[in-house]
Amino acid sequence: MITRFAKAIWRVLSLNCEESAQLMSRTLDQSVSWHERLAYRLHAFTCRSCRHFERQIHFMREAARRLGTRGADKANDISSATHVLPEQSRIRIAAVLREADGRRDRG
Repeated sequence: MITRFAKAIWRVLSLNCEESAQLMSRTLDQSVSWHERLAYRLHAFTCRSCRHFERQIHFMREAARRLGTRGADKANDISSATHVLPEQSRIRIAAVLREADGRRDRG
């Protein structure tokens, strides 16, 4: 029991920015353990860059939610076509997502 607790404390204290960002992103899509949530919150408390990243994630999520709601209201409106990404942007986004999936599979 004490060993598991000690490992959890060590994880909290040794979290780096990349691990913190991954945890922040995961909490948006799925539940994480209490010690993972504590780890990223404590890291963000001490790291200005990670606090900024967290604000950006929440901003983008809210913007996407609002855009989705607005887009649903105008589903049959031709002007909603202005929200379509250019082909080059879609290709770049798909490449980044494939790379992230590959890293997650290896990690």
